[in-house]
Amino acid sequence: DAWMNMEWWNRQGDPKLREEPFKGCPCYAAVDLAAKLDIAARVKVYVKEVDGEAHYYAFGRFYVPESIGEDPSKRHYQGWVHDGHLIATGDDMTDYRRIRDELIDDHRAHAFLEVAFDPWGATQITQDLQDEGITVLTVDQNARNLSDPMKSVEALTKAGRLHHDGNPCFSWQISNVTVREDANENIFPRKEKPENKIDGASALITAMSRALLMDTGTSIYESRGVLVV
Repeated sequence: DAWMNMEWWNRQGDPKLREEPFKGCPCYAAVDLAAKLDIAARVKVYVKEVDGEAHYYAFGRFYVPESIGEDPSKRHYQGWVHDGHLIATGDDMTDYRRIRDELIDDHRAHAFLEVAFDPWGATQITQDLQDEGITVLTVDQNARNLSDPMKSVEALTKAGRLHHDGNPCFSWQISNVTVREDANENIFPRKEKPENKIDGASALITAMSRALLMDTGTSIYESRGVLVV
């Protein structure tokens, strides 16, 4: 089944939403590097209290190799690259160095509490970020780690407490996510076809898995300790 009710999601999008008003708010980031011939995603989530409740503000940035972004068979990619919603990097492969450098610049401007990665292919970039003093952790992409935050993202969107900047590439990836419950009612993000990219959705769910820990009122450093889950 489709995961997200896109009417809820689109209602929460605001192309005028900017990050500046959230400077000073707790910020969590997550990165899904995928393959170098595919879309890579990084999503930042700011947490701000509104009328006594936590609201979450998501900003996505997405990357694709120039050769893929200019592929005539991917006209939606071409439009997003032209409008700045999808960033073409390198020639035939996504430039991970640019993603690393942008994360470092963002951290210097407004420190992340954490940057979470899918462990796949992230060894070098995570080491570089740690050398810059950034708290980095890996989150295995499995139902144990993602089911609860995935359900929370859906519920918060419906409740009007999760907001995003209306990036159409981001929304497309959200719309591509399908789910199937297991016997224990766990869910996990899936896609029906290889071309239905969901990297941005995975990064959002991963970032939210960390941001939602704030609701416990317990320091993650006291309760978790080890930065691998």
